[in-house]
Amino acid sequence: MPNQEDASPSIKSCNNDYDQSCKKDAMPDKSKKNNTKKIQKKSFHIDIFKDWCKGCGICVAFCPKSVLGLGEDGKSEVVNKDACIGCGWCEIRCPDFAISVKPEGKINNGS
Repeated sequence: MPNQEDASPSIKSCNNDYDQSCKKDAMPDKSKKNNTKKIQKKSFHIDIFKDWCKGCGICVAFCPKSVLGLGEDGKSEVVNKDACIGCGWCEIRCPDFAISVKPEGKINNGS
């Protein structure tokens, strides 16, 4: 019967939890690879239809990232676009349907 060590010479078995050196030998060295994942932040296009907005401030109150604020005209406006996470709470809560939130690049321009 062949010896188990001969069958898989590249895998070293660890017989106890105290000898950490065998576990290091058995696992691939991740420090040699660039395992950094690039996270691309999504951006969102926020449309506020000023003619429909009555300035109630519900969208401002519900936005978890303070993206919206009330302008000098008393109506909603985007004050921090880059902070938008696209949750859609403003769009859902607006009683006048005056807000639309869409991912950038997926804007329907009528074509």
